[in-house]
Amino acid sequence: LVRSAKPSGPNYVVVRDSTQGDCPLSSWWYQWIVAPSNNVNPIAGGVRVDAAGDVKLDIAFVEPPSPPVTIKGTKVQGFAEDYTQISIGQGPNPSYMTVFYPYKAGEAPAKAAKEFDHVAKITTPESEDYVFCNVDSPVTWKGKGIYFNAYAGAVRVFTNRVVLVNASGRFGTMSYMDKKVEGIGPFEYQVLLPSMKVETVTPIRRIAAINID
Repeated sequence: LVRSAKPSGPNYVVVRDSTQGDCPLSSWWYQWIVAPSNNVNPIAGGVRVDAAGDVKLDIAFVEPPSPPVTIKGTKVQGFAEDYTQISIGQGPNPSYMTVFYPYKAGEAPAKAAKEFDHVAKITTPESEDYVFCNVDSPVTWKGKGIYFNAYAGAVRVFTNRVVLVNASGRFGTMSYMDKKVEGIGPFEYQVLLPSMKVETVTPIRRIAAINID
């Protein structure tokens, strides 16, 4: 979950899925949407949902990029809502990385694309975000003044600051220009721009106190 400081700002979800075990022929990814099928339409790189009220939801596929999408409407017995199933398929043992971005009608949608393996670049009206996630090994990427070697997190570039996020409970290293942050997550560290001080920071994660009566 990538959040804005404002409830009305860009708030969205990035989901990474992978298959386990032998998958000799193909695999499939499914998502159910509470909307009739005529409200779910393909767009470049994904689908757009006209949801209840004036809310829209863009579902962008980062891994695999721009796959063929199947949209299937269905009426579930006993439920008043219409449901739509969207699905994509790939070969054996693939990775899926998807961005769910809700917004109001009239607002600018986000742009989501694959930057590197397991790294999504999401551009919103507030920031340029590099969100990454892996399970078996850390994601390592360097570019545009950014470096990270961590399992899950984000580097969020705003006009006046950069936010470095280690979202995993494991050790990670990330940096922006000359500011380096490392340690066991989860933690969030903010770098004010312009940053002129070269330093390495180890955030201290506060452990919750538990009192047993």
